[in-house]
Amino acid sequence: MSEYITLPYGSNETVTVEVPKKNIIFHLKPNDVSGVTDGIAEIKRAIFNPIRAPRLDDIVKKGKKITILANDYTRIACPDREYLLVLHEEFKKHGINSEDVTVIIALGSHEPQKEKTLHKYGKDLFEKFNIVDHSVAEEDLIDLGKTPSGTPISINKIVMNSDVKIGLGNIVPHFIPGFGAGSKILQPGVMGDESTAATHHLSVQHDVRHGSIYGEAENPIRAEMDSIARKVGLNFIINSVLNHEKEIVSVFAGDVVKAHRAGIEAVKKVFFGKIPEKADIVIASAHPADYDLWQGTKGMYGATFATKKGGTAIVTAPWRSGVSKVHRETMLELVCEDPVCILARVEEGEYTDNEDIIAPSLAAMWSEYKERAHVILVTDGVPEADIETLGFGHAKTLDEALELAFKQQGKDATIGIIESSGDIVAKVF
Repeated sequence: MSEYITLPYGSNETVTVEVPKKNIIFHLKPNDVSGVTDGIAEIKRAIFNPIRAPRLDDIVKKGKKITILANDYTRIACPDREYLLVLHEEFKKHGINSEDVTVIIALGSHEPQKEKTLHKYGKDLFEKFNIVDHSVAEEDLIDLGKTPSGTPISINKIVMNSDVKIGLGNIVPHFIPGFGAGSKILQPGVMGDESTAATHHLSVQHDVRHGSIYGEAENPIRAEMDSIARKVGLNFIINSVLNHEKEIVSVFAGDVVKAHRAGIEAVKKVFFGKIPEKADIVIASAHPADYDLWQGTKGMYGATFATKKGGTAIVTAPWRSGVSKVHRETMLELVCEDPVCILARVEEGEYTDNEDIIAPSLAAMWSEYKERAHVILVTDGVPEADIETLGFGHAKTLDEALELAFKQQGKDATIGIIESSGDIVAKVF
């Protein structure tokens, strides 16, 4: 007997696969947690009741320069628009002049996309705020030296020169710092490429050599990011937790570390899934990591994380911006190398003068996926030639991919389903 499984394919499409019911050992989806009835009211509740920090109205004062670090178009679910509407209302109450407030779109290493940013925030917010993209150009950064562990700290000048720094975010599991949001809006959001490259390298190095920190609140990478946030002076964060319907479950505001960690406990109730064991074959939608294959790293990580060593991970998403508009060439060049070799070349300084100093570490991660499992991609957004160059398998449909997986693993192979592997952490219990 077969079961027809429907998975998200981007935000508005789905794909279906026929799976033998007897082979399925787990089917993970975000846990059913109700959202609040009034998201704006929940944001206000959090702002007026901050965790281990002064109230926002005690921080923002007339005449102070205020910078708000907001998410880019790849974080479409994050309620940045709602945050800004609340903040605008509060600033107006306290006589804050609009010219003293700048919203920085924390692009990190992503390319600017004016139309997509306008779509995310709305024309009315562009009229209420001075909204600008983060720039990694040398003249737009301030060098603050290095952390004790050697991570260079180069940060956006506008951010550093402001009196008040407010970070926005949405907390989900993330393979680089364990969870997203918190200090991540600052690093890598508004940092220079060298800073971002160093953090990516630290994470991949830990993963390859010491093990995964996926879904771990306390880890060396998060500690590094938090220390940078402290040094820069990130005064206040506003972080949401959403359910699978993208509804606000709760909002956490206040101290960059304490508020973030409080939010993580709520995230676990939504995105942690129990599995009896890792599966021979995992079929996963990378949603919401749908934009390009670079962002799809999160979906591939979640899928291979739940797959037995040597098993097959089938990952699907549209990825209609291809491999990456910024990092494609470097990824195509490096991904077929051994991950330890790539890391060694990074540590030896081989890529110091490379225009793309961020991609090598992530290339090592993609190579690590292929050492864990056979990876088959099902997408209409990445050219087959690019997929083959990267060393991944490909199929036009999930049914075709599953046939390939059965040939690799045998007809009795156990199967796991993950509906949103870009967010869900599969934990063996």
